[in-house]
Amino acid sequence: MWKGSVSIKLAKELECQVKGIDIMQDFIENAKKKAQEFKVETLCEFIVGDINQYVEAEKGYDILILGAVGEVLGNQEETLNKLSKTIKKDGYVLLDDAYARSDSNEIYITKKKWIEIIEKSGYQMVEDLLVDESEFSGVLNEQIM
Repeated sequence: MWKGSVSIKLAKELECQVKGIDIMQDFIENAKKKAQEFKVETLCEFIVGDINQYVEAEKGYDILILGAVGEVLGNQEETLNKLSKTIKKDGYVLLDDAYARSDSNEIYITKKKWIEIIEKSGYQMVEDLLVDESEFSGVLNEQIM
């Protein structure tokens, strides 16, 4: 996986407009190069910026992708509440993040806790797609390198 991969794949498969925002210039440059490689640069807009500012101004999205940003927008509940203002009434949030197998994990919350937060925030989980552990290890190593 590379930076912007989900957005680029959606643009390619669905021929839809996508916008990616990240504070990291290198991530944005990488996403722009990949969009050109996949010949979807006219469908993709990648911007260097603080997501906290954009989440206040952006409105009317059909789908919003939250890609493992940690607590940049606040805790999980605060994040989902902020994001609800950016999507259409019948829009979707694609949550691309991990969860812990047990409460002893200090970094991630459990799936059960995520579901509670999702429901409390007024969302409904439509589908839960699991990544194979061997695939996850490869992605994790690629992200760290």
